[in-house]
Amino acid sequence: MGILYESRKKIEVDEKSWYEVYEYFDSGCYPGCGLNVSIDFCKLRPMTEGEKMNEIQSLNRTIEALTRKLSELKAHDLRKPDFKSLQKLVSSTRRGTPEHEEARRKLKKAHRDWARIKKLMVSEKSIRKQLEGTKKRLKKVVEGVALKKTQRHLLSRCFFWDDADDEVDPFINRFVYDPEFRRQSIEGEAEWCHVNRIYTAAADILYSHFSTKPHFLGYTVGDKRAEREYKKLSEQFDVLCESVYEFVKEHVNELTSNPEYRKALEKENLKEFVKTHVLSRIGHPSYFSNL
Repeated sequence: MGILYESRKKIEVDEKSWYEVYEYFDSGCYPGCGLNVSIDFCKLRPMTEGEKMNEIQSLNRTIEALTRKLSELKAHDLRKPDFKSLQKLVSSTRRGTPEHEEARRKLKKAHRDWARIKKLMVSEKSIRKQLEGTKKRLKKVVEGVALKKTQRHLLSRCFFWDDADDEVDPFINRFVYDPEFRRQSIEGEAEWCHVNRIYTAAADILYSHFSTKPHFLGYTVGDKRAEREYKKLSEQFDVLCESVYEFVKEHVNELTSNPEYRKALEKENLKEFVKTHVLSRIGHPSYFSNL
């Protein structure tokens, strides 16, 4: 369970504002979910005097900490061991003698030391880079030319089944460039919002129902009968979820125009509405008799 793939992209509005889009696959998401998209709006603005003072203090503390780390690293001998001399010493001694074993021990220790030194050198390079960047940022803040980044989360959306293949990029572009669609999406009134809302409520009911069945949530390795039952139930579950999703997409206007849907939204409980108007109509009544 967890994020399997992720990517970020920046869609500029102007030189000081942009949409930050985060796309990821999550193995823990709803059944059939292909891709998750999260969109934030980012903007640069002048810093207030209070923000300026706080950032100056924070940057100075960071500079002190990085400088201290560099001083600690300088205490280490970061020179590369003289492997040529050590190897020569090993070659010049006779195998099996104490001198030869001592020479080999020194050569092995030199290799271990060099591995440690290389890590310290990488760390030193990284710290110097951080220190340089922090000093540049401090200079900009002191001079009053630094800007403050603000970030506001706008929405998250799941794309189910194969929709992600064709719908992700058009959705992102429409959200960014169509103000009315963006407003409807943020307020939860766009068509896709209703589809997602109804489907996920149905998926929750289905998952709760199937979770009561033995082996649906897993099986012990080596138990062939339980494995077969797990695969059978998982396949049934996936087929039902896809059927529900296709039904909701096809009948979304009918479902959302039903007064009971609005009442269910006001109560923040779609369970009964979904049972009556979705699950009972997708052609698999035997699965839902006890829901």
